[in-house]
Amino acid sequence: MRILLLSIGKTKAKFYREAMEYYKDGIKNYSEIEILELKDVHSNLKKEADNLRAALEKRDYFKSGQNKIVILDERGKQMSSHDLAKQISSWQDNGV
Repeated sequence: MRILLLSIGKTKAKFYREAMEYYKDGIKNYSEIEILELKDVHSNLKKEADNLRAALEKRDYFKSGQNKIVILDERGKQMSSHDLAKQISSWQDNGV
């Protein structure tokens, strides 16, 4: 399983950058992981979506048809870290 963690805009706060590296270090023993920060185009959702699609296509992310895209947003479904880990584990067990 490949994990691509995308961030819209540069993660500036030291705490968040350290947290991203902490999780990356823990995950890399179990799965390929990459962190990519895309340019924030300030409220132009079409441009942000185009940038996201281009980043995924560049990495052949749509090629296998088995990849999952998980978007983390404060307006979305609430999920604990434990529940997200269980979901990812389930995808791994099913060959995603």
